[in-house]
Amino acid sequence: MSFKPHVMLHKKLCDNFPSCPAMSKCKSLAISYKEDPEPNISVDINKCTACGDCITYCGLFRVALSSAQKDEIEDEFNNDPRNHFTLSADRFSTDFVGKANRISSLSEIHEFLAAANDDYVIIEFVDKKTVICPFQAIEVDIVLRELKLYSYRKFSIDNSIDAEVILNKYNLNQLPAILVFLNKKAIGTPIEGEWRIIEENNRHDMEKQLIDELKQRIIIEDKQCLV
Repeated sequence: MSFKPHVMLHKKLCDNFPSCPAMSKCKSLAISYKEDPEPNISVDINKCTACGDCITYCGLFRVALSSAQKDEIEDEFNNDPRNHFTLSADRFSTDFVGKANRISSLSEIHEFLAAANDDYVIIEFVDKKTVICPFQAIEVDIVLRELKLYSYRKFSIDNSIDAEVILNKYNLNQLPAILVFLNKKAIGTPIEGEWRIIEENNRHDMEKQLIDELKQRIIIEDKQCLV
């Protein structure tokens, strides 16, 4: 039987995100999501045309053009020491956040800001219904290290009441949103919208862009404090 070229998914790293962007961009509808009974993204090789469009949206897909190449990719995936928990570090625009950095109520926001004294802190607000795939997200620690900041919290909102309160309180138009605080007050304009890395080769540029956005707010505030 002749080999049919198709894409392969690195299942060890995939977290089976229901709104996988590669799935929505697949013109042949070869990539699907089902809960059977566990969440699962799969590739129908009979439908797949091996166009490779999915790779643009998720670096966990690879194209196998021959049987030998398929075996090579399988070996690469199987020998990869990582798993999807590797991606469970705190990441912007996702629901991934360690317990120590998670805010679960409005009162915890006030407690966190009160304890911050005169340090710059970052709080991110996300809607659980619209979070992005962790593989496409920017790691929080990379940004904090560059900014030399240590205080970050995330409020992952799962109800419309809290969402409405947050939107009104901080004059936000949408979630997710990242705010920089100093002395319990938000400074500069909020950074609204998701930070999704569409193409893997743009990851560094996206990280730099977010760092620059945050840095700009801190620099402006520092200049005002010196006046």
